[in-house]
Amino acid sequence: MKQLILVIVLLFPCFIIGQNGINTTTLSDKTKQDIILLVKDLYSKKPSFSFNITHKDLDRSFEEMSDGKKYDEQKLNDLLQKLSTDSINPFFLNNIAEYYSKKKKSDLANKYYSKALTTIDIRYFDKDSAFFYSFRGVLKSNLNDANALLDFDKSLKINPKDSISMFFYPLILLKNGDYKRSREVIKEMLTSDNKNISIPYFYLIFTEIFENSQNLFMQIGEDKNLKKTYATKDHTEIFNYDLLNEYRLKYKNNHQIENCWIMSHIMGLFCKVIFFELDSKNNLVLNYTANEKNKINELIEKISELKDQKKLNDFTVNKCLGYLYFMKEDWEKSLHFFNKAIEVFPIDKKDENFNATDCYNVVSLIYNLKSDSINYRKTLNTKIAIETESENTVEELTLLAFDYYLSEDLVKAEEYCKKIREIDSSDFNSLRLLSHINFIKGFKSLAQFYGESASSYLKDDDDNYNLIMQFAIYQLYNGDFTTAQNNIEIAKNIKGDDDCDLCTTLMNIIKHGK
Repeated sequence: MKQLILVIVLLFPCFIIGQNGINTTTLSDKTKQDIILLVKDLYSKKPSFSFNITHKDLDRSFEEMSDGKKYDEQKLNDLLQKLSTDSINPFFLNNIAEYYSKKKKSDLANKYYSKALTTIDIRYFDKDSAFFYSFRGVLKSNLNDANALLDFDKSLKINPKDSISMFFYPLILLKNGDYKRSREVIKEMLTSDNKNISIPYFYLIFTEIFENSQNLFMQIGEDKNLKKTYATKDHTEIFNYDLLNEYRLKYKNNHQIENCWIMSHIMGLFCKVIFFELDSKNNLVLNYTANEKNKINELIEKISELKDQKKLNDFTVNKCLGYLYFMKEDWEKSLHFFNKAIEVFPIDKKDENFNATDCYNVVSLIYNLKSDSINYRKTLNTKIAIETESENTVEELTLLAFDYYLSEDLVKAEEYCKKIREIDSSDFNSLRLLSHINFIKGFKSLAQFYGESASSYLKDDDDNYNLIMQFAIYQLYNGDFTTAQNNIEIAKNIKGDDDCDLCTTLMNIIKHGK
């Protein structure tokens, strides 16, 4: 927070002409043009990409999957009608709360969660006390009540097979970062005989990989040389697969656990990218070890076999093959399988977690790597077109705004910024880009207005860095080297001396006065 305060003190009220209020150094027009182009370094059009799996991904067919929940007006009206006939029904109250939660109306969601919790009665649970405690645990967890864990413990002591506890308890422990307890709970669940045994195994993946990832991030933060060390190790040396292998063997006839085990290796290989270096174009170099390359080929064969044996659904087959060919840097095959996954995705099964978002993101990334602007924009616009909630399109609209700005089409860039602001008027990235577009067009007052507005919506150090460096470039452009240098020093503190090439470039301009 100190850094954010420092930025505001140094930048306002006159970032356009500099804190000193006058030009202290005269620059040639050519140098000014070169300086203003450096702002492009602060706008990346690379989509974020991740590898997500849900329990639906383990199913053999779309028919086995549960339908996705709908959260529309009709759904709410139906629930309110039901509630009018039974005002303390915990299931009706919970479903209404869930509706408002999905609509990001937290006050209303908490109102209904609270009412469900305070009026909950065991008679609604057919005197099944395990069900009662697990459901009450869910209500408490949605209200961030730490006592939720006690209810899940009670539920599992009564019935180790309780499906709600099996699904939510490890999830909440993972969210809290309590990997040790999560592992203990999962092991207890995996020793019980029940038909949902793949659920705790599924959460075991995240327990083992997330715990190691968190520890590694901390280690790399303290010693950056470790990043190179881990890049040379196999993913099975970095992430602990002992328990995953043990329970895979124990339940060797369970097709969902076998599918889960395969995806655990794809996730481990995917997480390995945090150790890879960037090339001169700022793209990841996927330097997998020889063993890992063999593993990738082995996984491709396994997934192809699962497809032939109809043991894994078509969407997940194509999605996983898309990722594996991405790891091989075979862009054409990766695109083929990701696009196939998008084509076959079962819309009626879509929910908040099970969707084709990851596929669209990697397809966009590959087209960006191939410098294929037409298909890059087409993919982003397709994803926007199929999205039913406008707030879920902001990332794609931002990438398009950045892309058009980097292509020097300011009209289109401004058009997309305005679309973003129609959805979220406080969006940081659209505000800072509008500031820059108006600076380029010579509308200094508007540039000042949007820049000041952007400063009110800083979310993290990345936002802090991007805005202060954008302003530092303006100050250099106007010849106020003193204020620019002060801001660059703050940016270096945010990024770290070794991670700010743009800082070095700007400091050299100041040093040489040109």
